[in-house]
Amino acid sequence: MQQVRAQQADGYRLIGGFADGRLVALAGFRFGLTLSRGAHLFVDDLVTAPAEQGKGFGTAMLQHLAGLARKKDVTQVWLDSRDTARTFYEKVGFKVHTSMPCCIDAERL
Repeated sequence: MQQVRAQQADGYRLIGGFADGRLVALAGFRFGLTLSRGAHLFVDDLVTAPAEQGKGFGTAMLQHLAGLARKKDVTQVWLDSRDTARTFYEKVGFKVHTSMPCCIDAERL
């Protein structure tokens, strides 16, 4: 929970999707503004309970996030994805770019 609180200081929000009173999907997101992307909503985290996958909860969560973006006149939703989720994101309309997330320990540079 401490990590979530630290992320919230930078604008991160966490929302849940429920079915029959049970948490079935969770999304972590933030609004951003960068030179390359302009104003956008960035989805940091999107998960659906394994037993609930394929039932539309992830799609519904993304649609809700897009609605939040539109309310702020933000026209784009961005995210980084694992290869295993690529098919899902393409199915809901995301365009896959050739960039890939990279990281290195700061001590190594």
